[in-house]
Amino acid sequence: MSRISSEFSRFSRLTHLNLSSSSFSGKVPIEVSFLSKLISLDLSNNYGLRLEEPGFELLVQNLTKVRELNLAKVNISSVVSNPLLNLTSLTHLDLSSCGLLGKFPDGIFHLPHLNELRIWDNLALSGYFPEFINSSSPLQYFELSFTNFSGKLPDSIGNLKSLKMLLAFGCEFYGSIPTSLGNLTEMTDLVIGYNNFTGMLPSSLSNLGNLVYLKLSGNNFEGKIADFLPNVKSLLYLYVGSNSFSGPFPSLGANLTKLVELGLSNIQLRGPLPSQIIGLPNLVQLRLDDNLINGTIPSWVFNLPALEYFNLSNNKLTGHVKEFKSSHLIVVDLSNNNLHGRFPSSTFKLVNLSSLILSSNNFSVAMHFNLILAAQLSESWRIVVKLMYYVMLGS
Repeated sequence: MSRISSEFSRFSRLTHLNLSSSSFSGKVPIEVSFLSKLISLDLSNNYGLRLEEPGFELLVQNLTKVRELNLAKVNISSVVSNPLLNLTSLTHLDLSSCGLLGKFPDGIFHLPHLNELRIWDNLALSGYFPEFINSSSPLQYFELSFTNFSGKLPDSIGNLKSLKMLLAFGCEFYGSIPTSLGNLTEMTDLVIGYNNFTGMLPSSLSNLGNLVYLKLSGNNFEGKIADFLPNVKSLLYLYVGSNSFSGPFPSLGANLTKLVELGLSNIQLRGPLPSQIIGLPNLVQLRLDDNLINGTIPSWVFNLPALEYFNLSNNKLTGHVKEFKSSHLIVVDLSNNNLHGRFPSSTFKLVNLSSLILSSNNFSVAMHFNLILAAQLSESWRIVVKLMYYVMLGS
């Protein structure tokens, strides 16, 4: 690793400086703060780089013309200074993983040209959503996951008409989701998992016609899941697990056939899986574990052609396991059910399979143990088979 040279101060007319991902370490030299004509400064992804003298406040005070400021993973370890509010030309601000402390100035949200704001992974950084009085904000991307932001989402969040991405995973937000969130029709990514949200989800979420990624897991949402599951054609990733939902497995509808990942774990799904479902040709992950699903596993599950990760553990399923059609399977977990019969031998020939978990079932005939041994000895196989009941093999 090397240090950033103080000789940069000679380039007094410099407008763009990008030293990202260059293995620099040590202190950011004070001379960088003299480059008052900078429009873009990127020092990101230099592990071991520290902003001390100049401190963050001095750096910001001098760079009054900067539009793009990226200090992600630079060790700042200080509060976010109010002089940031004077950077009225700022369009992109990235202070992710900087060790920021204290309260984030809410006035930054109102900078007139701010398009991207990324402050995720600052665990000691607190703050809240201010009121957004008008709809003129150009903010499109806001990442604040793994911070100590808290409070309720204001109704006025619906005025952020340009917002495309809101990533607020693992924060301290609470309260219900405002209906006005459905006004954000440009939204593609809504990730608000593992907060303290409560209540029922508004039906207005179905207005988000451009939504690609929806993650609501790990909150206290309630109601019947079938009542609010968004029917959005563009949706690829849907995670709503670990909430207080209830009811049967929802109808996915003709508009959700593009799904790549579906997570409905631990939401008290009851009853059998539907006997038929509209094709899910792109589904790679299916997580239905820790529910109250009963009956047999229908054929459409085994026929998913792109499936890689499949988890139906900790349910009340019965019947036989059929042959999987997907040759891409990596993980299969059917543990803690009441499945029985002979497990299909073709599963052990899947070259990508790394984890096969079948414990706590009632498989009662030979499990092709010779194939399991061959898999374990093969360099291309790293298979884990947990069979609490294989003492019955050969019976």
